[in-house]
Amino acid sequence: MKKILLALLPFWTPLIPPMGIARLKSYLMKRGYSVKAVDSTVELSFKKIYSDYFGSLKLFIPIENHANFLNVGHDVMQNHMMAFINMKNEVEYNELVKLIVYKTYYFNLNENQLKQINSIISKFFNLLETYILDIIEEFKPDVFGLTVYCHTLPASLFAFNLVKLKYPEIRNVMGGGIFAEQLAVGTDNYNRFLEQTPFIDKIIIGEGEELLCKYLEENI
Repeated sequence: MKKILLALLPFWTPLIPPMGIARLKSYLMKRGYSVKAVDSTVELSFKKIYSDYFGSLKLFIPIENHANFLNVGHDVMQNHMMAFINMKNEVEYNELVKLIVYKTYYFNLNENQLKQINSIISKFFNLLETYILDIIEEFKPDVFGLTVYCHTLPASLFAFNLVKLKYPEIRNVMGGGIFAEQLAVGTDNYNRFLEQTPFIDKIIIGEGEELLCKYLEENI
């Protein structure tokens, strides 16, 4: 496993350079690996999705309900995305999205408003699919690694599943700050996560340089 693709997917705030994957790239390249690092949060197409989503919500939600609009809005967007990638039934999906918005902004979306923000989320995942597959085709990695934070979890799970379906020979490796927060080891969330993500081959928890290198060298 000599070619490693490392990435940070949308949407992560604040928009600062992903130092984690930059350090991993440097560490691995010194040990003879070919490494490509990608920060997709700076891609204009994804930034436009972000602007469109929150621009739409801002128009829908009465100003007196805005409060900390963007701070709480990131949770809305993340939960909306998680609902999308886990959708089994469109009716239930629509009801869940309405509930997500209501629980945060205390506002009931009408059908047109619901349709509008649903279409933005659908567009995001269509763009993400094309983006990921283009990078995979270009670089042809042996390992696909993502550093994952709370608000990048939906995009990361979608990407891991996509890569495993299209390229089962590629090893999916996940790390990042989410394992110190929502998916802390030993919690019910973590155990349930392991059961539901067979498309992830390895999880790296903690400082990733030596652990990832050991995985690559020993294939553990």
